Amino acid sequence: MQVISMTKFSRSRGEAAQGRMCFCWLVSGGILFVSFILSGCARYRAPITPEELAPAMVENLTVTTEARGVLLTWVASDKDRRGKELKSVEGYSVERKELVRRGDETDPEVRFEKLGFVKDSHVEVRESLRKEARAAGKIGRSVKVPDEQMKFSFSDTSPVFGKTYVYQVVPQNQGGTEGQVGQLVKIVFQGAQSAVVTTVSDEIANQQTLTTQPAQ
Repeated sequence: MQVISMTKFSRSRGEAAQGRMCFCWLVSGGILFVSFILSGCARYRAPITPEELAPAMVENLTVTTEARGVLLTWVASDKDRRGKELKSVEGYSVERKELVRRGDETDPEVRFEKLGFVKDSHVEVRESLRKEARAAGKIGRSVKVPDEQMKFSFSDTSPVFGKTYVYQVVPQNQGGTEGQVGQLVKIVFQGAQSAVVTTVSDEIANQQTLTTQPAQ
C-alpha cells in the first residue's frame, strides 16, 4: 500500500485564523482511496463579530437636574466589549423614553427616542499621540489620552415638569454598531429637586446573575 499525504487549506473571508483540512491518498491494489481528516490539522478560530468590537459601556454616568433641564456626564471607555483596547468609536447616542403607565419601564414597545449624538475622537487622539511618541523614540503603546478628553456631557432642555423619564447613553463605533449600555437613569422631573434613580441595564443584570449563580 502506498500512502501519499497532502494538505488542503480552506479559506473564508473575515476568519481570524485559517482552518485546515487534511486528506491522504491511499493506493492499494491499483485502487485509489481518499481519507479526509477534518480536525487536528490546525486550530480554527471563529471570526470576531462587529458587536464584539463595539465599545464597552460608558463609565461614571452621572445625572444632574437643573431648573430647566437634565445634564448627563460620563467618561468614555477605552475597551471594547471583549475587554480589549478599543479600536473604533464614533460617539454616543443619548436617548430618553417617557414612562406613562405602570410597566412602561420594562415594556419593549415603549421605545427610547434619540435626543442627540455626542462625537468622540479619543481613539484618533490616542493614535496621534502614540505616533508622536514613537517618532521621539519612546514606547507608543504606553501613551494614554488625557483624562479631560475622555469626559463627555449632554444637556436635555426638553423635559416636562412632573413627567417621568428614563435615560441611557449608547456608545457606537464608526461602523454604526451599538456598544454596551450599562446604566439606566430614571427621573421624575421636578426641576432641581427631581428624584433620580440609577439602575443597571438588563444586559448587565443578566451578566451579574450568571456570575453569582452557585455551581451545580
